Amino acid sequence: GGSSTQIFRECAMEGRKFGVGLCVITQQPKNVDPKVLAQINTFVVMGLGDRGDREIIMGSAKQDLSRMEIEIQTLDQGEAIISTIGTPFPVSTRIHRYEDYIGRLNAEKKPDPRKGLSTGFD
Repeated sequence: GGSSTQIFRECAMEGRKFGVGLCVITQQPKNVDPKVLAQINTFVVMGLGDRGDREIIMGSAKQDLSRMEIEIQTLDQGEAIISTIGTPFPVSTRIHRYEDYIGRLNAEKKPDPRKGLSTGFD
């Protein structure tokens, strides 16, 4: 790879010493340097239709994802599988759209925290 690829690889491999974390986001894991993938502790895996991409992720994730290959292939928009160190198994999750989530929060009627409290000014 070029010099920019080399810099990215070095950041992934050496950054931890300097308190630098790295977030890698791609729709094509097979295009990410294997040395960079080896440094990733947490994978948020969304739908991957390409078999080669699934194999790369299954080989790099911290847990065995091989039994979840079909699920990875067919995940809907907003669905993901999280694989990280410190958990004994991968976790399926749903990621809500920010706008939808905020809309639901704003739509909920929140009770007045002052209701029922004596103010002392009766």
